[in-house]
Amino acid sequence: MKIVIIISTILSMRCAFAADSTNDLGPVIKQYLLDHPEVVAESLQRYYLIQQAEQGARTKAAIAAHEAELLRDAESPGAGSPAAPVTIVEFFDYRCGYCKHAAPIVLKTLEGHADVRLVFKELPLLGADSEIAAKAALASHRQGAYLKFHEALMNDSGPLTLQGVERIASELGLDLAKLREDMESTKIREAIERNKQLAKTIRVASTPSFVVAGELLAGLSDGTELQALIEKAEQALRK
Repeated sequence: MKIVIIISTILSMRCAFAADSTNDLGPVIKQYLLDHPEVVAESLQRYYLIQQAEQGARTKAAIAAHEAELLRDAESPGAGSPAAPVTIVEFFDYRCGYCKHAAPIVLKTLEGHADVRLVFKELPLLGADSEIAAKAALASHRQGAYLKFHEALMNDSGPLTLQGVERIASELGLDLAKLREDMESTKIREAIERNKQLAKTIRVASTPSFVVAGELLAGLSDGTELQALIEKAEQALRK
């Protein structure tokens, strides 16, 4: 409403000044805005909401266009039934403190929904150790140990150097020679690069981030936001 008022005021001023071309309307408008800063704040807020809506629409379109990469990449490990009608896709980094906080919440949420599966997207953004951990996790998948290795990496407080991930792998009984070989495989390197490109394409700006039913959720506090998206997706399936 205030924006409408200021536009009307400016138009009235313009009409009043039109008869005298020597008058400069700029200082008058500037003074009005200085006298009514709340109008500027309201305008900026509205602009921000419009930008958010437009960005959200672009993100949804990108998610829809890349559904296959999100849901059906053979190199992306998963938990839950592959036939589950609802899928959570999580982008994460093993060195991200927020991801470590979210990990048990995500798995607990999954336990409460038999119709939901989880797809893991390794997104190492925090340096060389993040890359090592991501490659080791994907290598563990080839030994059928991804989920327990993933949980161990998330729960470990030590440095995730090569020695650190090998220690964890050894404690879990994995074949270290095979792990090292698979970590350097072309397929695993390409899988991580695909995840990075996919994250960029759908505008994942931080970890953890989740995709559920075509929507992007950045961050996770207590799981209520994720729960709401799952329930929304489940309701849509019942219609």
